[in-house]
Amino acid sequence: MKALLQQKYIVAFSRYAVAALFIFSGFSKAIDPWGTSFVIDEYLRAYAMESFLPWSLTLSILLSGFELMLGIMVLIKLLPRITSLVALVVMTIFTIVTLLSATVFTIADCGCFGEVLKLSPWLTFTKNVVILPFVAYLWWHYRKLGWFDINRRGLGVLGAVVVVAFGVGVYSYLYLPFIDMSPYKKGANLLELAVPNYGEVADEDTYIYKNLSDGELREFTLDELAEVSDDEWEWVETKSATPAVAEQSADEGFTIADAEGDATVEILSYEGTTYLLCITEFDAVTLSCAERMKGVVVKAKKEGSQVVILTPDVLNGVTYYNFIDSPLVRCYNIDGRVMKNLLRAENGLVVLENGIIREKYNCRSIDF
Repeated sequence: MKALLQQKYIVAFSRYAVAALFIFSGFSKAIDPWGTSFVIDEYLRAYAMESFLPWSLTLSILLSGFELMLGIMVLIKLLPRITSLVALVVMTIFTIVTLLSATVFTIADCGCFGEVLKLSPWLTFTKNVVILPFVAYLWWHYRKLGWFDINRRGLGVLGAVVVVAFGVGVYSYLYLPFIDMSPYKKGANLLELAVPNYGEVADEDTYIYKNLSDGELREFTLDELAEVSDDEWEWVETKSATPAVAEQSADEGFTIADAEGDATVEILSYEGTTYLLCITEFDAVTLSCAERMKGVVVKAKKEGSQVVILTPDVLNGVTYYNFIDSPLVRCYNIDGRVMKNLLRAENGLVVLENGIIREKYNCRSIDF
C-alpha cells in the first residue's frame, strides 16, 4: 500500500513537471512567433539546412503549438501512452540538439523559452538531462495502457486543446504578441535602445602645467586656460580626451538611413508624435493595409506629426511613397530583421511620443 502511494506521488510529480516544462516552453514561443523564427534560422544555418529558411516562421508556429499541445495533454492525461512516448522522443531529441549546440555549433541562446527566459546551451542541456528521467518514468508507467483510449468527450477536449495550442501562435502572427517580452515593448525609449550613448559627451582634453614658483603640477580644461598666466605656469603636456565608447544597441546595426545618410537620431529624437510605418515589401502591401496606412498618414498630416516609412525593400535614392491617394511619405531603409524585432509583423505601425514607444500595431489591427 505504501509503495503504491509513493508511486502515485512520483507519477503525479513527474506529470506536473513534464507538463509545466512543455506548456511554459510552448507558450513562451507561441506568443512571439517572429522571435522564435529567428532562433530557428540560426539552427537551420548551423545544421546547413538553409533551404528551409523560408519556412522558419511556419516551423515556429507549428513547433510552439505542438509543444503547448503536448504539455496540456500530459497535464490532463489525455492519451497518456501516446503523449508520454512522444514527450520522451522529443526530450531525447532536444537533449541531443542542445548538447551539439553547446559543443559543436555556436548558438548562444537555445531559444527554448523565447524572450521570456534566456538560457545558454549548456544550461539548457543540464535542464534536459534533469527532466529526461521524469519523462522516461511517465512513459514506463503508462506503457501498458491502450494507445487510443479516448471517448467522445475526450475527442472534444482534444479538439479544444489543438485549437488553443495552435491558436496562440496564429493569433500572435496575425496581430501582435499579446505579451510583449521584447526590448521594444510599449514604454521603452526607442532612441536609447537604438543609440545607447546618444547625448553622451566625450571627456575633454586636459592640459598639464607646472607652477614656476613651487613646481606644482596642475590640470586645466580648455575653458580654464584663459585664466592661466604664462608668467606663473609652464605647459608640460596635453592629455587627449577619451572618446565616448559606443555601446551595442538592442539590435546590432539599428540604423535608419536613405541616400542622404544616417537619419536614426534625427527621426527618433523628434519632439512630439512620430508614426513609423513599417513595410516589408511595397509590392506585397494589400489594399486593406494600404487603406489603413493612408488613414495614419492623413491623421499625421492633420496633427502636424512626423510620419516616415521604414522598409528593408530597395530604395532608389531619396524615395517618397503614397498609399492610394495619400500625401507623400519619405521612405528610409532599415534592416529587415531589425524591423521584425521592433514590430513583430510583416507590415504595421509603431507610434512614438518623444522617442518613447506608445503603441504598436500589426497593419490589420490599425484602427484609426
